Amino acid sequence: MTKRNFRVWGLAGTLALTAVSGFAQETSHISVAVRDLKDLDTFTHIARIPAGSDISSIKVHGLKLVTIPTRNRLTADARYCGGVARRDPGGSMFCPVVEAGAYERAYEVTYSFEGSPLASDEQGNTYFTFSVYFRPAELGPAERKALFEGKGHRADVAGSFRVTTSRNLEARMVVDEANSTRCAGSYTDGLWMRSDSKCTEDLKYKPIMAPSDYITVRIDLAPTREVASAALHN
Repeated sequence: MTKRNFRVWGLAGTLALTAVSGFAQETSHISVAVRDLKDLDTFTHIARIPAGSDISSIKVHGLKLVTIPTRNRLTADARYCGGVARRDPGGSMFCPVVEAGAYERAYEVTYSFEGSPLASDEQGNTYFTFSVYFRPAELGPAERKALFEGKGHRADVAGSFRVTTSRNLEARMVVDEANSTRCAGSYTDGLWMRSDSKCTEDLKYKPIMAPSDYITVRIDLAPTREVASAALHN
């Protein structure tokens, strides 16, 4: 069965946990490169999945030890990138070059869930996965042994973590119909034509609080595991 993976989206914005590979740019001149380091919110234990997903279908898909980037290094040739932006706005998407600046070992816990198919998916797939990451120090030796050597692998993983979900309210701007002026009209050959050509629309907007388009999923150590892990580190 085909599955789609929803990468962890940190609170700082949409966050791809795999390193973003830039394209090396060759220039005929030498100029000072600008470098910057940016820490990634890799270990937040939080994922965001589309609203409307079946949260009751969230279940453990797998657990493995991986190496992941925890910091990005942004390198930009200021003169070259500025020239690219002027000559070809689309070409500036590769300025600056983004590379992984630091790595850490982590336990990747993957969950699957059922949701509505993506508009871009012609196959109408409804099976998705997301992953969260834990530092090795967050899991004690006994815990790791139980997870990787236990007879009931997925059952052990599921029992070691607690899943909580929430859907927050977000501020949005919508048309204030009571204080707006709209012009009557109809569609002709796919174009909106006003009934009165002298009518001038005047749209006013107002802020409202509405449910987010995403469900926040948080994965934590189960209470009993937290106590055991704390005891092992004290």
